[in-house]
Amino acid sequence: MSYSGEVYAEVNASALNPGISTMALVSGNPEPVDGQSYVVVWIRWRYDDSTGNGGYTNTGWYFDDPNNNIKKHYSTEQDFKNWLMQEKPKDLETVLGDWEASNKAVFLTENIDTLSAGGCIYFTAN
Repeated sequence: MSYSGEVYAEVNASALNPGISTMALVSGNPEPVDGQSYVVVWIRWRYDDSTGNGGYTNTGWYFDDPNNNIKKHYSTEQDFKNWLMQEKPKDLETVLGDWEASNKAVFLTENIDTLSAGGCIYFTAN
């Protein structure tokens, strides 16, 4: 069985590259804090509960990325996959829930091409 879900990051739009800013600059506040506009970025994930394989839109878990929160909770990618196979969680709140916004923003901007190509991210207003 395959499970999927999403984790969100509220990102300062100025931290995103210009292509994303023009494409997705949205704000629920007519006067953004300190003149900045924020976007809420949803990062999708998917995994196979019999193997633990999958990741952010099935492109891998990016375990070795220092800005990825999974590494904070598991010493190896296989440990994380074993947890997925044993627990079969339908959400990853215990792993991704405490992912710091600044780390998410860096993770997003560094991997934006792959994540976008996989249909892994979408944007909503704050």
